[in-house]
Amino acid sequence: MRWQQFPAVAVLALAGGTAAMAATPDTRHLVLYQNAAAFVSASVALPAGGGPLPLEGLPDGMRFETLSVTDDDGAVQTVRRPAPAGSTLARWRGREVVLLHDGQRRRGRLLAVENGTPVVSVDGRLEWIDAASPWRVALPTDTLPQATAATVMPADGASGALALDYLTEGLNWQADYTLRLAPAGARLSGSATLQNTSGADFDGATVTLIGGQVNDPGNGGPRPMKLEARAMSADSATAPAPQAAGDWYRYRLPGTHSLGDGERLRVPLLNAVPVDVERRYRVSGQAMRQGGDEPPVTVTTEVTPRGRNDVPLPAGTVRVIDATGDAPLYQGGDRIDHIPPGEAFELSLGTAFDLSAERERTAYRRIGDDTHEIAWRVTVSNAGRDNRTVEVVEHMAGDWELLEASPASKEQDADTARWRLSVPAGDETTLTYRVRVRQ
Repeated sequence: MRWQQFPAVAVLALAGGTAAMAATPDTRHLVLYQNAAAFVSASVALPAGGGPLPLEGLPDGMRFETLSVTDDDGAVQTVRRPAPAGSTLARWRGREVVLLHDGQRRRGRLLAVENGTPVVSVDGRLEWIDAASPWRVALPTDTLPQATAATVMPADGASGALALDYLTEGLNWQADYTLRLAPAGARLSGSATLQNTSGADFDGATVTLIGGQVNDPGNGGPRPMKLEARAMSADSATAPAPQAAGDWYRYRLPGTHSLGDGERLRVPLLNAVPVDVERRYRVSGQAMRQGGDEPPVTVTTEVTPRGRNDVPLPAGTVRVIDATGDAPLYQGGDRIDHIPPGEAFELSLGTAFDLSAERERTAYRRIGDDTHEIAWRVTVSNAGRDNRTVEVVEHMAGDWELLEASPASKEQDADTARWRLSVPAGDETTLTYRVRVRQ
């Protein structure tokens, strides 16, 4: 026997009912997205002699308005969705129920359901069987519907198997990458984690993962629940090759896969490829800021594909492992957006321990209603044992002109001026500049 939770009450399913003949769609293909509902394709045989065809095993997260059922000729079939499982008790009003507690059985009549709490007439009195009551209401097994069942009403003349497709919440995937730094060089690898909180099991399905962002106007999301993780079997552990699909990329997983409700499946996405990495240190400031500050010196790593290893990288998390020493060390991680093939990307990994910075506004003059002249001194200190190069990025606002700077800025764009300062070990380096800003 099993329990099914309803608001403020648990209902025990008892064997003994007669279930209607139902079919479970099979031959499923799953298309999983990172930011949208999953697309499910399936088929089911028409019943001999026609008549309504109840379906079971459909996910709780299915968007009923997206369910399409067609026959071999493409004719669209009518589909009816029964009342949701939450109304099971309400449909049992006026009928006899069994109350159970520690092996004891009592019989009563269900009179009402108030905010999910059964009101039962027992031995001439009324009892409210709420969550605090030790008693539980028992109903026949066939009272509880299968997961979001639907009934197909085949049209006259419908023939062959029926094709089903629909969108469902609770089926998605995410990308995770490992950047491993080693004496022989850096290598980037990736895995995909498939997650099922849809309320249904999927067995023997082919799976396609879509990399990129699609617009999904639907509502809802996955049900929160405990997930059980497992890895792909060794005979299927092959990273799929990305294939362009319009403005996105698709990854067709080899073979078929089973993904039960509440499970997560981790599969290869990117076999380890060599990349070039450059560690950088950066200080950022705002020219229009009032007063001084002590911004942190952030540690970043720029990753550049090497040679022909220019593959697309779906959005995900990159974790950096430093294996250059005696034992591997986790250096932090960062999220990346979708990275086109061959494009470099940057990871922010935290702040530097031995590097510090101080910004001091040394002069300010207002020229007219909308023009300002500001002077800054930026001092970067290095308490470590190694010389460092630190990038100083000053963000400007409006129309601006750099009047003077020491050292000179060699990189400027519409919104920023940049300097690269060499900071000796145990010493400090100072940058000064004056800027005119019109807002």
